[in-house]
Amino acid sequence: MLEENPMSSGRGGRMRTNSRGFSLVELLVVMTIFGVMSTVILNLYVNVVRSTTSSEEVVEVQQGLRIALDQVARDIQMAGFLIPTAAPITDAGASQITMMTASAFNSFARIDAPGGANTATKFAAGDPDGVTINVANAAMARLFTEDSSFVRIVNPLSGDQIGAFLVVGVNTPAPPLISSLRLEPLATPLVDLNFVPGDMIVQVPSPANDATYPNVVTYQLEDDPASLDPNMMVLCRIWRTGLPALTIANRNTNERIIATNVSGLSFEYLMDDGTVETAVVASRRDEIVGVRILLTGLTEDAKTRGSKIRELQTTVKIRNI
Repeated sequence: MLEENPMSSGRGGRMRTNSRGFSLVELLVVMTIFGVMSTVILNLYVNVVRSTTSSEEVVEVQQGLRIALDQVARDIQMAGFLIPTAAPITDAGASQITMMTASAFNSFARIDAPGGANTATKFAAGDPDGVTINVANAAMARLFTEDSSFVRIVNPLSGDQIGAFLVVGVNTPAPPLISSLRLEPLATPLVDLNFVPGDMIVQVPSPANDATYPNVVTYQLEDDPASLDPNMMVLCRIWRTGLPALTIANRNTNERIIATNVSGLSFEYLMDDGTVETAVVASRRDEIVGVRILLTGLTEDAKTRGSKIRELQTTVKIRNI
């Protein structure tokens, strides 16, 4: 009996083989599985990217809040420094605070003398030249800048201004040498100006700063012009000399944004009788011994698929009361 060769030609002379391929159904099944897997992987990647972006945004907001809270706390701690005759806090509101300080820049240097000797230094009446004054350490000296730092020398007990000067030299040699500042009077002194170790050199905004008017620092929230979110605010530090009203002019001139992505700022005031107030009238502001600060941050809704809220709180004791 003859068997048909599978490689032999059939009708029409075509050669038949037994090789096999994928059917259309099989191809469709594979493509469907591949599509599903690709969609899953893509969604996973997108979620990871969004999660990373959200985490970075939250961390950025938290870091900004910490830096801002530290700045506010430091200013409150120094409120009233070298101003012994007035209450440190001049406006104690629920969402705004104003305080007095000798220097809005927080730049102070204690006058020292070689060997700790309690010897006086003086500008002689009619002498327009400068004098070199030793200061306690190099870190204090570095707070001042040659030819741009206006300073006054203040008696820490009375708060009286001994004189107003321009820093024309900063000397910070390696220890054990003494650091010093070279000062020139802004006007030729009419009388001898005497100062001793322990008196303070204080940086002020301008040579026209009046001795009877300390620097004033205000913290408040303002609308963020860069955000469309009505809840998004910026925390501003505003300083000025004296106690004028907080006008647009002095606000724009001396305003600095210290935190963005802020949605809330609140203060509570610890009184010397143990009570806590959310706002303090003028007659009781000299009774404030501490301030509790609550700062709230908010992430951008578009970046984090829903706003994330973070809060930081601290309590600060006023040192100069």
